[in-house]
Amino acid sequence: MSPPFTGIVAKDVVAGLLGPHGAHAVARAAVQEAASRGARVRFLQITSPGARPPAGVAPAQEPIEAHGELGAEPVIDDGSATFTAALRALREFPRVPVTFEAAVGEPGAVLVEHTTDADILVLAAGLPEDVAAYCRRHASCDILTVRPAPIARTA
Repeated sequence: MSPPFTGIVAKDVVAGLLGPHGAHAVARAAVQEAASRGARVRFLQITSPGARPPAGVAPAQEPIEAHGELGAEPVIDDGSATFTAALRALREFPRVPVTFEAAVGEPGAVLVEHTTDADILVLAAGLPEDVAAYCRRHASCDILTVRPAPIARTA
C-alpha cells in the first residue's frame, strides 16, 4: 500500500510500548499507520525510573534504524517482549522505515517528549488513566488508542 504523493512530508508514527499488555496491537496499528502515511514508525519502549533499557537497545537519543526485509529475529532480552511484538508486526509491512528506542522515566512525560515531531502516537487501551490523561492534555499530535486482542481461552 503506497500513500498518494502529495508533496507533504510525513512525520513519524510513535508506538508507545509500555509493557507486554497490548504491545502486539499497538505495534501492528503503528506499522499500518506508518505504511498508509508513508512515514517512519518509532517503537518507543518505556521503563520505570531506576530500570535499565534491555541489552542491545539504544537509548532514545540514538535510535537503531532498520530498513528493508527482516531476516531471523535477533536474540532479545526477556524484558523486551514489546520489541518482539514490534518485529512481528513489521513482517506484514517489511519496507516501513523503523527505529527502536528505549527511554526511562514517567510514561506520560516521556511519551509527550518523544512525540513533538510526530503525526500520531499509538497507545494501548487500558493504560493507567494518569498516563492516558497526561498524553491527551499535553501531546501535540493525534493519539490512536487500540484495544489488545482478546486472549484465547482454552477449555
